Amino acid sequence: AVAAPAVAAAAVAATAPSSRVPAQACHELLTAEMLSPLLLHLANHFVTDKSRPEMVAIGLNTTREVCARVPLAMDATLLADLIEYRKDRDKAVVAAARSLLQLFRDRMPALLHKKYRGKGCDLGEKPDAYGALQVATGVEGAELLSAREARLAAAGKLRRDEDGGPAGEGDTDDGSEEE
Repeated sequence: AVAAPAVAAAAVAATAPSSRVPAQACHELLTAEMLSPLLLHLANHFVTDKSRPEMVAIGLNTTREVCARVPLAMDATLLADLIEYRKDRDKAVVAAARSLLQLFRDRMPALLHKKYRGKGCDLGEKPDAYGALQVATGVEGAELLSAREARLAAAGKLRRDEDGGPAGEGDTDDGSEEE
């Protein structure tokens, strides 16, 4: 009787690090069709009533991590089934199910049933489509730097080097670095 909890703990420990691998391998260039079988596999083999509560929590957390990277992989029926684990008696399972619910409240509330959406949700919010990348067009906060340089130049405190740019903090007037 003593060996059974030790074997179960070893199984959880052996499964926990490997459960992060599918989630870490997901990125925005994977299609939802490629990840749907993975989510079904997680739900069928980890998140079942016959599984131990530790395994259910691992399956729900892995599902949440995969969906955090590619939320379009989840379908409404599977999500409704997974969210029902909020009423489980194990605290880890309840926390994992609630975190999955909160993820979809933020990312795709249209997949949730009306009573799970919460107040003030934006039903039009949808994650970026497959392959859509957000490309930066500039540096955020660059206008603050130019405004500071203009203030310092107006006060006469801004030193310029021979290229016309602001001198570095370690620069001296003769061009050699201070030590």
